[in-house]
Amino acid sequence: MLINNVYKIIILCATTASSVAFAPITSLPQSRGALKAVGDRAEEAASNPTSDDDIKPCYWRSPEGMCRTETLDFRPVKGGWKQRLQLKDLTVGQKLIGEKKPNADLLQAKKGPKIFYECGVGRIDAKGNWQMVSGMFRVSKSYAKPSVVRKKVQRLTGKPVELIVHKISLATGTLEVKLSSKNQKQSWRRKHQNFQHLLSSLDKNLLGRLYSSNHMVAS
Repeated sequence: MLINNVYKIIILCATTASSVAFAPITSLPQSRGALKAVGDRAEEAASNPTSDDDIKPCYWRSPEGMCRTETLDFRPVKGGWKQRLQLKDLTVGQKLIGEKKPNADLLQAKKGPKIFYECGVGRIDAKGNWQMVSGMFRVSKSYAKPSVVRKKVQRLTGKPVELIVHKISLATGTLEVKLSSKNQKQSWRRKHQNFQHLLSSLDKNLLGRLYSSNHMVAS
């Protein structure tokens, strides 16, 4: 009786061991496919934790007053609560309205003085939360005189300013802005050259008239 029970136990253990040993081999490709699918979903979730539909809107209070435009004119802008834009949705050349942030100037930076603007832009972090993105503006070259830099910063402080998107870095979550477009700068140069040419022509005509009048008096 005891021997029969021992044989039964041995046979049961052998059957169980064989089923455990060989069952995973038949399902190994399916397991690998399932693991790959899970990994793909995890990677997609890490790169895009939330869709735009899942993101709650974020609002900021835009400045109000006479806004300095890229043409150096001023136009009134109405402030108020507006929805913040995502950094990834911006395009180079896009115009924004911003106001210089207090106590954020980097006027002694190695690559030149910089100031920062709150211009209604943000980004979504890995947890799906909003993070504010300030617009960085390069005031001048590193060799500019401090007095000139201070005067320029003062002119851009305490008022709405029209900004133009210059550079966007999604990897670092940074935004660089400027005050005028390349076409506008070229237009300024042409106007300045035309103005200088006009002054030169007026000077020549004026000198010619003075010379003529003096010559007539002397004769």
